[in-house]
Amino acid sequence: MRANRYYLLLFIGLSYFSNVYAQENQGSQKLDVYTESLPPYQMLSNEQIVGIATTRVEALLTEAGLPYQLHLVPWARAYSAVNQQSHSLIYSMLHSAEREQQFQWLAVVAKVKNCFVSLADSDLALTSIADIAPYVTGVIRNGYAHSFLLEHGFVENKHLFVLATTEEQLHLLLAKK
Repeated sequence: MRANRYYLLLFIGLSYFSNVYAQENQGSQKLDVYTESLPPYQMLSNEQIVGIATTRVEALLTEAGLPYQLHLVPWARAYSAVNQQSHSLIYSMLHSAEREQQFQWLAVVAKVKNCFVSLADSDLALTSIADIAPYVTGVIRNGYAHSFLLEHGFVENKHLFVLATTEEQLHLLLAKK
């Protein structure tokens, strides 16, 4: 199956945003920065949010002189928060045509390929999106795969098992559920 390529991006136009933010807040309000657990890009370690993307985001915000507070929450909560709150941003996110106009995009964190994942002992051989229909696929609530598969006729609780976190997906996969 030919997978579409998407880019994991940080979203925010820092040069523009930092000037507007500074003028509106005089530096008094912290920027709420949301992310989900997605190792190695962002994860919790020793009560700290760390990872490749986190390091990059913190460096950019520090360089721009923006005070911020990091929040590691399930994807649906992060996505909802940035769509409802001003003075907030989200990282890292798959860049897609559907999301292009919703956000300001800053930098590529990594190039990734969307794919289906199964255990090594599985006999799955997928050549098209239709080949996955007989199986139940775990997706992250309001994530790109969730939206994409719904748009292609997949149905929650029939084809899709909707989860809050990547850790839940991995746990179910390893438990062969």
